[in-house]
Amino acid sequence: MANSDTEFCSEHSGICVKWENVRQRIDDKFESVNVRFDFLEKANLLAKDNLDKEISLARTVVDGKMHTLNQVREQLSEQGNTFAKATEVKLMVTKLEDRIFSQEKAVQEKFTALGNISSERRGSSRWSEHIVTVILASGMMLLIHYLFKL
Repeated sequence: MANSDTEFCSEHSGICVKWENVRQRIDDKFESVNVRFDFLEKANLLAKDNLDKEISLARTVVDGKMHTLNQVREQLSEQGNTFAKATEVKLMVTKLEDRIFSQEKAVQEKFTALGNISSERRGSSRWSEHIVTVILASGMMLLIHYLFKL
């Protein structure tokens, strides 16, 4: 049997050599793929760590901005509470308009009364001027009458 094994190997020695070459090439490729896989795995872990750091930094920045935004909202809400409501403003404007209207009416009445007094004075001054003129004219006529009568 030993003879047949050596015969078998000697007959198939070319196939065995080729088989060993193929096996060696497969092992080399497997080793190359393992190296590449290890490199990609390390690169993936490094990228994941960098991404986690960037996400953490972005969360910190967004949290700060949200905090600032919430403070602004609170300030606006507090300021909004101090402002007068539109209905209150309309009511105050209506009251002011009524007050101005009543004061305008009072001023208009005073001007009308003043105009009446002024026209009464003008009328009375005309009468007084007329009376003075009549008295002066009568006096002059009497004076002329006595002067020429003499």
